[in-house]
Amino acid sequence: RVDLVRAEVDGRPDETVVLMASFGLDAEAVHDLSATRTGSVNNWTYVGPTLRQWWRFHPGPMSVSVDGTLAAREVRGLLIIANSRQYAARLDPAREALMDDGLVDLMILPCRSGIGALGWFLRIWFGTHQRHPRSIHLKGRRIEVDATEASRWQVDGDPPHDPAPVGRIAFEVMEGALPVLVPAVD
Repeated sequence: RVDLVRAEVDGRPDETVVLMASFGLDAEAVHDLSATRTGSVNNWTYVGPTLRQWWRFHPGPMSVSVDGTLAAREVRGLLIIANSRQYAARLDPAREALMDDGLVDLMILPCRSGIGALGWFLRIWFGTHQRHPRSIHLKGRRIEVDATEASRWQVDGDPPHDPAPVGRIAFEVMEGALPVLVPAVD
């Protein structure tokens, strides 16, 4: 059995997260791709939307709490809620995330522009992001995000069912909610 994460927008259940959800440049690229795609999707189809969004990326401030404790106040940047270490293009920013530990991982990578986001993507690529003094990595059962300016987010690589920007959203782990069949080990 593996965990799932319930996303509640303004206090009402909205989405179920299997792998991860995020705010920031990748969420903007996902929304851009969803609005412009004409065929099947692969890693290369994200290049155009990512470059378009990179030029105009200026994240709004967000405050984030983990299990009722303030983790970051008015931070700007990339925010990743991870139930799995697997991420787009194998960048894997939350490398300790496990799908069966009853917890959800939070990564906050502060930046104010596309240049700052590029720096974080390079650090993730080389595996140095978690050692950076400005990165925040926490685990908990409930993560609450309060965006001063409503922000778009993505869930498991797609826009949410309601693609409108959100101001308040909470992510809560549903421990062992999904039974998964695995091959027998001899």
